[in-house]
Amino acid sequence: MGETRTVRAWDVTVEVGAFIAIVIVPLIMITGAWQAPAAVGFCGMVFMAVRRSHFRYQRIRLS
Repeated sequence: MGETRTVRAWDVTVEVGAFIAIVIVPLIMITGAWQAPAAVGFCGMVFMAVRRSHFRYQRIRLS
């Protein structure tokens, strides 16, 4: 009955555009896909579509 429980919470919010820029843009630059007009146009449309979107990850642990 006298057990103490602890709660740990972890919350991360990342802007989707920044996440894509960190992950996708280096891939495009390394593979040379930036030279293809379709790839550049598609990336531009994706950045515009997710402009104010956020990715949120939450984790709560009881111990």
